[in-house]
Amino acid sequence: MKEMIRNRIERLLSAELGISPGKLNETGTVYSVCTDRKKPYIKILAYRNCVAVCTSKELSVKIPELLQGKSLERLLQKPPVLQEKAAE
Repeated sequence: MKEMIRNRIERLLSAELGISPGKLNETGTVYSVCTDRKKPYIKILAYRNCVAVCTSKELSVKIPELLQGKSLERLLQKPPVLQEKAAE
């Protein structure tokens, strides 16, 4: 039963973020681009040992550079898009 629930959760997260369920079980940061979003868009999710980041196409080039070397706690305190706007 527990395995069935975990598989269902992973399928739902996978569909929402455009990341395969296998990638959600990796360690580290996984990136995806959500091509159907028009405005600047970012969604950050922590799942098990993985941080999944889904962005709009226009942010997809900058985000990996902005997130490099940052802990999950730091990312969730102040999202990278807000950090960049504050620096301008």
